[in-house]
Amino acid sequence: MKMARVPFFDAVQDVSAGNVKIPQSAFQPSGALAIVDQGQQLVAGYTDDTTTAVKAESPVIVFGDHTRALKFVDFPFAMGADGVKVLQTRDSFDAKFVYWYLRSRPISSVGYSRHFKFLKETQIPVPPLDEQRRISAILGQADAIRAKRRLMLDHLDALTQSVFRDMFESGGCSRVRIGAFAEVKSGSTPSRKIIENYGGGIPWVKTGEVSGKITETSESVSQLGVRSARLRIFPVGSIIIAMYGQGATRGRSAILGVEATVNQACAVIVPNGFFDSTFMDVQLKLNYDRLRNYAEGGSQPNLSLDRVAKFEVYNPPIDFQREFAYYVKGVTRIRDRVERALAAGDELFASLQYRAFRGEL
Repeated sequence: MKMARVPFFDAVQDVSAGNVKIPQSAFQPSGALAIVDQGQQLVAGYTDDTTTAVKAESPVIVFGDHTRALKFVDFPFAMGADGVKVLQTRDSFDAKFVYWYLRSRPISSVGYSRHFKFLKETQIPVPPLDEQRRISAILGQADAIRAKRRLMLDHLDALTQSVFRDMFESGGCSRVRIGAFAEVKSGSTPSRKIIENYGGGIPWVKTGEVSGKITETSESVSQLGVRSARLRIFPVGSIIIAMYGQGATRGRSAILGVEATVNQACAVIVPNGFFDSTFMDVQLKLNYDRLRNYAEGGSQPNLSLDRVAKFEVYNPPIDFQREFAYYVKGVTRIRDRVERALAAGDELFASLQYRAFRGEL
């Protein structure tokens, strides 16, 4: 059954005007009234000034004009300054139904510009109100299951961090330089003028690929490339660290899941029996900010092999490391199952959305 559709403003009205806009500098960590801005988090901060509450009947939909974030808000709140649109549905529309529909519509990014001009071009389906509520209830239940699985992943990550801190940070371990117990090496880039240097099947890691466990790369090199650039092929279990890179790349670490070589922007901690790779990878990830900020340089600071070798980490007896690694591998198996379930839930939710707004649910 094909649903009739109406223009955007036949379904909602913009009630943003006339409300106090609170600048981010005035956000508090707690307070009497929540502040909703255009960021990705539902609540960005708090204020004690209840007179700033948005003058609109709850619930409403909040849209980030710059960020394209969409939020369903069913509690009293104040508006964060800049880029916040507060939308109230008209009498014949269920607010949650309209929210789910708007969430299903792609809005192309035009950078830090205004996006409401694209949102208001949307045609809103208008089934009977009872049908709207039935659809929003189904989508809400499916989304709640996804939210619980995402929360479970967060809890698993927090549990691993807690166990690490209990075993090592609170256990009296002292830090030592990585270079005191392991080799730290790097690689290079074979000449691209010689086509035969590439495509030979030996994985070649670049900084953008340093994440999680590395099992494949976008490029490979040949034996000729290895010889010409004097590359070293590193064994499975090597720890790769991105020394350069824009954004959050610098300081990221990963375990090598295949034999591979690397370019000059990657540091490699070579396995030697004096450290457990899983233990090392976890603690580097937990110390990401500290490692990233250990870089040197002016406007574009970078790590170097020397800085990585001097970086201090815990290196307790190997049996103690392996005990922790055994625990982490158990958590990883659980995490993998939850991630697969979450992926399946995402597919189901997308299918339900597609069918719901075509009148097929």
